[in-house]
Amino acid sequence: MLYVKPGHLPLTLSGLFTMRYRQLNSALLVLLLLLPSCLLAQGLLFNSNDSLLLKRTAYQVFSKPPQFNNNFSISFDLSIWDKKHLGYVLTVKDDAGRLYTLSYLYPGKDTAYLHLNIGNESNKIRIRLTPSQLQERQWMTIRLDFLLQSDSMHMWVNNQLYRAGGFGFGKTMRPGIFFGKFEYLNDVPAMAIRGLRISGDDQDFRFPLNEWSGEEVHSTGGKVTGHVDFPNWLINESFFWKERVARRFEDVTGVCYVPDSSRLYMLSRHSMQVYDITKDQLKEVKYLNELPVRMILAKTIYLPSENSIYLYEANDVQKDDPTIAALDLSTLEWKVIGTAFVPEQRHHHNILFDSVGKQFYLFGGYGSFSWFNTFFRYHRSVDQWERTIFKGDSITPRFFSASGNAGKPDEVFIFGGFGNASGQQVVGGKHTYDLYRVNLTNKTIRKLWERKISDSNFVPANNLILSPDRQYFYVICYPHHISRTALQLYRFSIADGSYEIVSSRVPLISEKIESDINLYLNNNTGELFCVVQEFADAQRSNVKVLSLAYPPVVPANEGNGSGRGLIWAAVAGLAALSGILFLLFRKKRKSNKAFEGEGNVPAQQPGPEVQKAGGEQLSTGGIQKNAIYILGPLTVYDKKGTDITHLFSPKIRQLFVLILLKTRKGGITSREISTALWPEKEVVKTKNIRGVNINHLRNALADLEGIRLIFLNDSYVFEMDERLFCDYLELLKEIKSDSGNDITGLFTRGNLLTDLDDPTLDAFRQGYEDEVLPFIFIKMKDAYLQQDHKTVLRLAETVLEMDPFNEPAIQYQLAALKRWKGGESARKKYEAFASNYEKSLGVAYAIPFEKMPLPETDLSSQ
Repeated sequence: MLYVKPGHLPLTLSGLFTMRYRQLNSALLVLLLLLPSCLLAQGLLFNSNDSLLLKRTAYQVFSKPPQFNNNFSISFDLSIWDKKHLGYVLTVKDDAGRLYTLSYLYPGKDTAYLHLNIGNESNKIRIRLTPSQLQERQWMTIRLDFLLQSDSMHMWVNNQLYRAGGFGFGKTMRPGIFFGKFEYLNDVPAMAIRGLRISGDDQDFRFPLNEWSGEEVHSTGGKVTGHVDFPNWLINESFFWKERVARRFEDVTGVCYVPDSSRLYMLSRHSMQVYDITKDQLKEVKYLNELPVRMILAKTIYLPSENSIYLYEANDVQKDDPTIAALDLSTLEWKVIGTAFVPEQRHHHNILFDSVGKQFYLFGGYGSFSWFNTFFRYHRSVDQWERTIFKGDSITPRFFSASGNAGKPDEVFIFGGFGNASGQQVVGGKHTYDLYRVNLTNKTIRKLWERKISDSNFVPANNLILSPDRQYFYVICYPHHISRTALQLYRFSIADGSYEIVSSRVPLISEKIESDINLYLNNNTGELFCVVQEFADAQRSNVKVLSLAYPPVVPANEGNGSGRGLIWAAVAGLAALSGILFLLFRKKRKSNKAFEGEGNVPAQQPGPEVQKAGGEQLSTGGIQKNAIYILGPLTVYDKKGTDITHLFSPKIRQLFVLILLKTRKGGITSREISTALWPEKEVVKTKNIRGVNINHLRNALADLEGIRLIFLNDSYVFEMDERLFCDYLELLKEIKSDSGNDITGLFTRGNLLTDLDDPTLDAFRQGYEDEVLPFIFIKMKDAYLQQDHKTVLRLAETVLEMDPFNEPAIQYQLAALKRWKGGESARKKYEAFASNYEKSLGVAYAIPFEKMPLPETDLSSQ
């Protein structure tokens, strides 16, 4: 889906830059100190009256308050997160113990007030707030000027001045400054603050409130000056995606974002789900009439001039059937626009809109075993998609490109994709990382740059977001060739293509070509929204809506900004966030289960069903203490059973896995580590950064028993004993000894590190497959002979995840399905296999369903 509004660009924000790291004693937490221009990514959110009294947030600004002799000011930004919770925003305590409070009150009916009081004695200033100021993430600037010499106060709210006197100030004050809960003042509003500054005389204290975790609060100079109980640091919302909505649809659904109303529309045939971003509310709305287009890809575009959502299909429709329809959001009535279509289907194409010429353009896409680079313009008057020729540089045929506004109403960027110069799939495709500026009025294309990115293979999602200063663009990227993968937000420089990863990973199931991802910016709330459609088949899908505070936090770069891995050291110290990644992985497994069709048994984490042959539970089953799992996504539990996976940033994961896998063969040298992790650098220049990462790895492993990183014979190796459990090593030991224990739950987790797209692991993954596949087929044969169909299906699915076209595995799978669920279920599975085979290899699968042999026989399955 695309949205373009003429002349409508995000509010200007100055660029971001980071200050020097400050490493704490734990060597785990690194703080990014950002300039006030990046305050959108910072702040402190308070636990309010809906929390237990004990857990309400209390922030003491100074442990040792400074003295002010004449005047001083307290300024900060305030956002009311939930207007219904009253309480104390700020309390100032003078030398005599007298209190001055700023409180918030909501009588109801969208009416709220800020009250400036002298303790419980009198109210000095009462300010009515507007309804627009009572919404989450709507910030108002507060400033309190304490004029000690004149015994008066000036209070500013968004540059509006209010005055009061007669406070009884002394000539000097050493103020205790507190936000939220303080002593007996227990009522705390649902609020957030940011950009705190306290100044007076010749003193100036600034608090960016950009901590990632912990209870200590630092000034901009990095000095610990205050303390907060039960904090919620908003900077995490600028790096970690937050799930807002999750819906399952049994039919194809179109998704469209309308920024004018801050609403996201999920369009089905008879009704739509409307998500109000500002109110965080989802509701179903019925149309006046049925959506007239038979949805296949269900691509959409919003036209603000008509207040209408256009939904269209490019191909695969019956002749004379409607292909384009418009929903008037004022009347909720669908109207057929036309029946035009392009010659072939165009999976993952780009839809472009010229807001000057008021015309649609379609670019690129995939269909009929070909990639395309043609532009089609839709002529509404004659209901026809007309091929349009552009001058200038040529864009190679591709799909999975991203497009978005380039700063002018009639100019767009087209970035990246997958394809080749010939456009023929049979030749093979490659990932492309290049950027073009396309002028839709002059019909010109100008290539800005092309980069070689050798350490990752990813594609961008549909659309990109231009930064306010027009120096960068943001885009969602993910490895589309991995069925169970993860997406992340990238920031690319428009000048030279250098890039940074600026968000956490979000698990993604990309089994079907119809799966779709879109990125939107909501200026009203200052958030990016990622909408993910994961398809179970050509009809059913799950839609997830994720949010990230904008602008995202940019983790500090390891090197020169080339895009080779980033030190996410800031993440390493986030003990308070240990549950977040755990939930993401759990959510991924839950999502996998939701897509489970007939005969499709997903890989599982080892659990209590892993038993010894005699029925005794194997000690490896369901271990969640002092354990490392590297089959499937990396998961690490410390000696207490706490999930500490979050301590392993992407670079630390690479280092950890390389040493672990190399330990079996005597370890890995410093040179080998540097070559693998920083191939663009000279080895001699990686000494410091290598040492830093090795220290981070040691710290991450500190709370595990039975594993120690040592340097032996010029190589790094892990020294391990029986106290540590590692699924990979346990599996290899079982394969070697063949004790008869049922360890199905281990190797059905998947291949090595499925959440880490790192080419340096390819050789290890191939070696693992070579070791484990013969063993899996032995177990599969035994289960098949014992008619244990569920185990056969799990094992077959495991093999097919490693090798999607493994014929013995599909034979076992079809035979087990036919025995267990009947021929129709087996036929559906065969059709899915044959379709994937043809799409991937460009030729039809040679053996028809009726002639598929039984496992390890030449007999027909008829």
